[in-house]
Amino acid sequence: NRISVRTVRYYIQLGLLIPGKRDGQLYFDQTSSLELKEILELKEDGFLLQEIGEWLTWERDKGMETQEKRQRKQGLLRNSALPRRVMN
Repeated sequence: NRISVRTVRYYIQLGLLIPGKRDGQLYFDQTSSLELKEILELKEDGFLLQEIGEWLTWERDKGMETQEKRQRKQGLLRNSALPRRVMN
């Protein structure tokens, strides 16, 4: 999967991607790369960028219990108008 620099910048602007900075340059560690992959998969499944943002916020929340994350994600899947495959 190829993604344009413009799209990556847009995802950063929206707060979907949070790359690190080193010597004034953006860099993507393994976590950032996995999040980009997840964004692309969720988008392919029909999620809106706002929904993806919510999803990633829950994923990044270290204080949130795994069960609560799972419940929120299931609620997001249920409330969607588009059919999607279930993500684990």
